[in-house]
Amino acid sequence: MHTGSMIADRYRLDAPIASGGMGAVWNARDTRLERAVAVKILKSDLEHDDTARARFQHEAQAVASLRHPGIAALHDYGETDDGDGGTLAYLVMELIEGRTLTARLLDGPLPHPDAMRLTAEIAAALHHAHEHGIVHRDIKPANIIIDARGQAVLVDFGIALSPGRGTITESGMLMGTLYYASPEQLEGRPLTGATDVYSLGAVAYECLSGTPPFTGDTAGTILNGHLHHPPPPLGTDIPPAPAAAILQALAKDPGQRWPTAEDFARVCHDAVADPLTPQAVSPVLAIPGAARPWTPPAGARPFEPVTTATPVPRRRGRRLLIASSAAMAVCAAAVVVALSPWSRADDNGDGATGVIETSNAATETESQAVTGTGSPSAAPSTSATESAAEETTTAADDTEGNPGSTDDDNNPDPTEPEDGGEDEGGQVDPGAASIPDVTGVWYTDARDELVSAGWESVAYDTVTDDPGTGQTECSVVYQNPSGGTPTHYDTTVTLTYWESFPGAC
Repeated sequence: MHTGSMIADRYRLDAPIASGGMGAVWNARDTRLERAVAVKILKSDLEHDDTARARFQHEAQAVASLRHPGIAALHDYGETDDGDGGTLAYLVMELIEGRTLTARLLDGPLPHPDAMRLTAEIAAALHHAHEHGIVHRDIKPANIIIDARGQAVLVDFGIALSPGRGTITESGMLMGTLYYASPEQLEGRPLTGATDVYSLGAVAYECLSGTPPFTGDTAGTILNGHLHHPPPPLGTDIPPAPAAAILQALAKDPGQRWPTAEDFARVCHDAVADPLTPQAVSPVLAIPGAARPWTPPAGARPFEPVTTATPVPRRRGRRLLIASSAAMAVCAAAVVVALSPWSRADDNGDGATGVIETSNAATETESQAVTGTGSPSAAPSTSATESAAEETTTAADDTEGNPGSTDDDNNPDPTEPEDGGEDEGGQVDPGAASIPDVTGVWYTDARDELVSAGWESVAYDTVTDDPGTGQTECSVVYQNPSGGTPTHYDTTVTLTYWESFPGAC
């Protein structure tokens, strides 16, 4: 596609706004209705990718059911001939002229009345979505646009969860941004509207303080904060009502948050009118007990995604369960880090709706994360992760010793069978086999192939320069162990793929 191209003999592409691994977003013109629109186009080389096409169509279906001033509207969805014998799928969205909240936050925190008003507007939009059975699941500053009137608009329902539908993402994964992900999202538990309330609470916290509630050098540090610690207190310049509203939204237990997004919107409105009188907060927040406020490590800097790993599903045997849980809570082995395929690296233009930036704010690379633990039944409970932290057992302890052990101590019996028989804890020795060669395969398909073959722990690494191997972008260029190597099934396989810029895939 290029400037001047026509889509379905109707939409003229005028200027690119954003691009990513799944496609591109254009500032376009509807030549029939003579209005400006944003057109999202699925990449032609993904036209046979069932997951990508399903996600694309799912976004259209999700947004089509919503009519709210705080949600960017969908105008059209279709498929047309791409001119080369293929099929081109496209979405036509409302064009929002304004500025992402990400760009606004580069200028510093918002005054508390502005922050509460913005939060109330997005909460009202979320309530409308929740009433239609849709959970957004990816609330973050880059998906909130401040339009020319100063109103907040919610965009990008690409990973929304709708009634009767599963996750339209890579198999066994949940998508979201780690800075704003809810505890239940990180643990792979079923999601409700409460997860959006938590994420919006994290965004509101950043609007007031200038930073997300949990930051750190590693994904594990951030994840541990979301799961086990209250956020650091807001500054003394923040009045009681806004602070209380946000802290209740950030409760670990979904049942302790505001009952609905509408309730959250109401208390935010009230906090603007009367910032000194907080609404009643739940006892779990009013009396935190022994919980200590979470403080990021000295010299902590924003998390930068480097390596990602798919989580290891639960297996039989108490010790391996503890190891898997500890890996999630401490080592973040269950966190899969990626960049949204619809966001540019600078996040100044949101690919979901084609927001046009009207500010000269400096650009910023936003770290985002795809997180999860597979199916809800495979996710460890909060108590399991806490137990893991207490026993300080990590996945590395198991893999470095006897990978199949489920003994209660740290000295596995060397005489335990290695022929696939069960030990006292019921753990089956994973054995070894020749690992498939997945170089040249699209990185998510490569992972799926390995998981299907029995290698459940797959890590990602990326390079941003074309390695000269002849592989296409987003395809695996190296794997370790290499294809054909006899490898135990519980070995972590590292796949390296290349992308032209961070987030391109």
